Amino acid sequence: LASNNLGGYNSESMKQFESSDFDKSEFINRIDSMVRDAEEAIRTASRQEIMLSDVSHESRRHYDQLHDQVFNEISQMRNVLESAEAKENEREWMKNQLQGDLDDNKLVDSVTGERRVFRKRGNPEKKHGLYQGSPKRIVFAVDLSASMARMNSWDGRLDRMASCVVMLMESLQGYSHKFDYSIVGHSGVGPDIPLIDFGEPPHSVEEKIEVINKMYMHSRGANTGDTSLLAAQLALRSVTKEKGDDFLVFLFSDANLGRYGISPAQMTAALTSNEEVQGHAIFIAEESAAEWLAREMPWGRGYVALTLGDLPRIVKEAFANSVKLK
Repeated sequence: LASNNLGGYNSESMKQFESSDFDKSEFINRIDSMVRDAEEAIRTASRQEIMLSDVSHESRRHYDQLHDQVFNEISQMRNVLESAEAKENEREWMKNQLQGDLDDNKLVDSVTGERRVFRKRGNPEKKHGLYQGSPKRIVFAVDLSASMARMNSWDGRLDRMASCVVMLMESLQGYSHKFDYSIVGHSGVGPDIPLIDFGEPPHSVEEKIEVINKMYMHSRGANTGDTSLLAAQLALRSVTKEKGDDFLVFLFSDANLGRYGISPAQMTAALTSNEEVQGHAIFIAEESAAEWLAREMPWGRGYVALTLGDLPRIVKEAFANSVKLK
């Protein structure tokens, strides 16, 4: 199989999406209804369990291959996490000071004689008994659609997605006190296929191999269809169910969205409907469609990652921009 890299779009449909009016409110109301239906189905129907045999020698060899492909990226990602972990110790602007730089927000107060109208860089006083805040909560929604398996022999997109998950599992190990994460899959089967639950990260190699095996088995047996917008909405809801220092969602897609009529505006709306959450779409295949989708989304919301080396940079930018985007 081969692809024209347009992800089901064409020049005419792209221009139509770019020029058409988009009613975000109507779209969110419609997708909220679909999310409620999906959540009800999840609650009332037993999820199909993928029966896996004991980890075979072949599975271990495959995992080691995926791990070797992202060996350098794991090191880079852990450096990113180290930096994010130290963020709470960075110097910050302290307001209401008697001296320093004039605070632009205090100009009126300075005219009326108020003396504490300055700000300066420093380390704020820590409250007694406060050792660390709540962990950052992150949902990684990975693409397990039928097209991922179907086109894997063409551009290795499913292998790349699996290597990415290996990188995430290995990089985040040992940081549970600072990062609480879950990984779910989305496909034509559904928007919330469980792979890793919050508070239950895999520790052993066998547990990690089971996650990877589930990804391949699901994608190879998935129905045709796309639930990425629902996946985004469910991820935004699940990530905020418990207290967190910050909330992030990374939705991975092979950008094969044109045949389902999904526009950049719809993807943006699905990822930004909760102001508490910083949502991002990462397009990992269909180069022309991926670049167009990312370009049409607001700055910092859409990314193109056609190589595994792009991912640590994207996550680093997401952490750095967490305040700017809110």
